Amino acid sequence: MSRALTATQLAIAIAAAAFVGACTGSTGPQGDQGPPGVQGVPGPAGEAGLEGPTGAPGEAGPPGSLADAAVPDGTVNVSCMSPCHGITGGVLDQWRSSKHALMAQEADEQAAWVANTNPCGNCHALDSLPNRVSGHVGGGTPTNVDAGQTNYMSDAGVVSEALYAGSATMGVVQCVTCHAFTDAVDPHKTGQPYVPYSAPLRVPKATSFQSVIEKSPAGSTAPVGQPAGAYGRGNTCIFCHKSRKDVTFYVTADAAGQGSNAITSAYWGPHDGPQADVFTALGAYEYARDPNGLPLSYRRNHPHTKLVDACVDCHMSTFGASPDAGPPDHTMRPRLSTCTLTCHTSATSFDVDGHQTIVRGMLVQLEQLLDGCSNPGTPATCTSMSGPGLLTRNTAALPSGMYPDGLQPGERIDGNFQLDVARTYATPVTLTADVAGALYDYFMMARGSAFGVHNPTYVEEVLYDAILAMEKYRGLPIQPPTALGSRP
Repeated sequence: MSRALTATQLAIAIAAAAFVGACTGSTGPQGDQGPPGVQGVPGPAGEAGLEGPTGAPGEAGPPGSLADAAVPDGTVNVSCMSPCHGITGGVLDQWRSSKHALMAQEADEQAAWVANTNPCGNCHALDSLPNRVSGHVGGGTPTNVDAGQTNYMSDAGVVSEALYAGSATMGVVQCVTCHAFTDAVDPHKTGQPYVPYSAPLRVPKATSFQSVIEKSPAGSTAPVGQPAGAYGRGNTCIFCHKSRKDVTFYVTADAAGQGSNAITSAYWGPHDGPQADVFTALGAYEYARDPNGLPLSYRRNHPHTKLVDACVDCHMSTFGASPDAGPPDHTMRPRLSTCTLTCHTSATSFDVDGHQTIVRGMLVQLEQLLDGCSNPGTPATCTSMSGPGLLTRNTAALPSGMYPDGLQPGERIDGNFQLDVARTYATPVTLTADVAGALYDYFMMARGSAFGVHNPTYVEEVLYDAILAMEKYRGLPIQPPTALGSRP
């Protein structure tokens, strides 16, 4: 077919155009604007503009804390250095050499010290004081438990010691045993230097508070102990450094002239460390009359008992120290320089006025009387006195039917009186009150008197009376001790 229009086709196209043109009207008004369409995809970012000028510097901020500064792991920062981890020996280093810290090395004692079946943990466990000041003990509740008393009357009418009821796994006396640290004051938690005295002692030091020693007043019908005196920071020491025995009930009175005190254990007598009983002049067995029937009394006004903080003043070197002198000495070792500061100004040793020499001599004589040996140190078999020997150093468990020998020749002359313990027999020895009292007082002064330093007058009075009581028991002439010609 030819691409050229035919005449007929052309005529038809012209007619159609004329028809369309005849149907078209004039233009109408503009309609309303439709709704906006969907936003399109953002285009690419344009080029960055030119950098503006540097602004003026802002005001300087406040100085930062060195305690907040970042330090490498293992580095001691300022919050650690004072007063605990000082380069020249802080509280921690002092404590490490104390007996409080060395307890942790007593591996053979650890299980007993934290067991809830005995009383040991009330002083030896890490959480001992927190438990006791809150009255948390086991077995029974002593009348003055929150003041440190440990003895109570059981339902069976027997005087017993409260059991440890804490949850410690180690027997040791650390910072938290005596001091009430909280997260708000503990430098390990705050990262800030320790604020002096912000971790108070757990045992109150207010003048209205007195710790209790175990010995109840004469005539008591139940163990109540007795106030030791208001000794401030020393109240904490008294909680534990005492006999643990209420001698008013422990040494029982004679019945129809016969003794009733059976010695059945090597551990009979006051516990180790009964210093508070001696210092206060309140805790020993005291004789009502001497062997001649004359009444006796005991002085309780030695100048040492006037120390405001008692033990702390001498053993932590706080006596005469200014408040800003730094933390007390946690080695707990007394210094002669403290004694000579204002009191014993001319002293060259702790043997002030020869009292330690006197007490050593009295302990030697009382040891001989209790041991029953009149010529100690020569030969192995001594000349025995009338009556059984009452001392030994053998605490080992022996086969059935065997009981320990008395002191050995070397032990009778070595001066280690604190190592002596009670000697037991297959048939227990039963002692009168005054003889049992002499044994009790020997152990107390051997273990807690520091050879008389804690209270020379009281120590010498008690030992004097015990020696005369033992001379009577052994059937010997009753005469003053060799080291002290008359009673103080």
